[in-house]
Amino acid sequence: SLCRQQLQRKLDDIAFNGDTPSGVKGALTLASTATYTVTADGDGASKLWSAKDADKVLRDMNEPAAQVVKDTKGIEVPNTMLLPISLYEHVAGRRIGDGTSTSILAYFRANTAHITEVARTHKAETAGAGSTTRVMCYEKNPAKLEFVVPVVFEQFAPGTSESGLEVVTVCHIRTAGMINHRPKSVIYGDGQ
Repeated sequence: SLCRQQLQRKLDDIAFNGDTPSGVKGALTLASTATYTVTADGDGASKLWSAKDADKVLRDMNEPAAQVVKDTKGIEVPNTMLLPISLYEHVAGRRIGDGTSTSILAYFRANTAHITEVARTHKAETAGAGSTTRVMCYEKNPAKLEFVVPVVFEQFAPGTSESGLEVVTVCHIRTAGMINHRPKSVIYGDGQ
C-alpha cells in the first residue's frame, strides 16, 4: 500500500539521518564516534578526491579503518565503508594509474586490510560538517551498531472520519533509531 511505502521511506531516512525533533540518531549522525581528518594535500591544498592522485585517494580510503584499529588497539576492526554516491562513482570510474584498467575501487577492494564491503548512499552527500560529503567506516555487527525498529508496520482496522464521509485506516511505525553500542567502532571522514 502507499501508506506502507511512505512509512518505509521514513524509516530509511531515519536509519541514515535520524530525526532531529525527537533526538533519534541515524547512522550518519551518531555522537561520540571517531573522526578521520582528511588530509588537504590535493591540488591547491584540496581535500577533494577529484583533486588528488590515485595514491592519495587510496590513503584516504584506507586510513579511517586503520585509525579505528590503532586507536582501539585492535579491539575494533571496521569491515564496511559507506560512501556518498558521488565518491563511489568517482573511485569506481577512475583508473588506479597508467598502464592498467583497474579502477581505484577494484584495487581498494582487492588490497584493503580491513574493509570487505563498500556501500553507497545519496544520504551521505551532505551529511558531513558544513553539508560536505561524509565517509563512514564501521563493523557490520548488531552488537556494535543496530537500527532498532520494534514496530516495522502496523495497520489498524478501518474506521470512519468524524464527518462519516471517509474511511480512515490508521497505520504507524516505531523506531528508536540507530543505536551505537560501541561508539569508537564507527569513524567519519568529511569533505572528500
